[in-house]
Amino acid sequence: MTMDTPPPTYERTQAFRLLWLVLPLVMLGTGVALLLEAPKGPGPAAPVAAWAATLGVPALVLLLVGRLTIRVDAQCLRWHYGFVGWPRWSLALVDIARVETTRVPWLEGQGIRFTREGWLYSVASGGAVRLSLRNGKHLRLGSDEPERLAAWLERRLGGG
Repeated sequence: MTMDTPPPTYERTQAFRLLWLVLPLVMLGTGVALLLEAPKGPGPAAPVAAWAATLGVPALVLLLVGRLTIRVDAQCLRWHYGFVGWPRWSLALVDIARVETTRVPWLEGQGIRFTREGWLYSVASGGAVRLSLRNGKHLRLGSDEPERLAAWLERRLGGG
């Protein structure tokens, strides 16, 4: 591999920081509320279902969408959320017509959503890579290093 040859794959994982901040606070607050409201005397401090929901639901959310991983190899762009790799998407590089860096306005939010510019997959407001597809559709992938991702894609597409 020479200096001009890109590495065989690009991979970057970003934490969904807002969720990692908010959900543990929700878990803590709800847990404290359950303890304060628990009946006194023998038996469990709070119903098992309440504890399971307090700890289990936020943990499941973090497991499923707590981070975004973007991976590009010689033929395909793939991205997925969470630690189990689902939900996930893929796109053949030959289907990409144009790549450019852009910004994701704070008002458009985070996560998986349809916007006026097409689908957005992001875990933070800020930088993104806009992909114009050969079928006329557009999508944006949020990235904490959009210039690097865009440059890597353009080299794979033959534009760099």
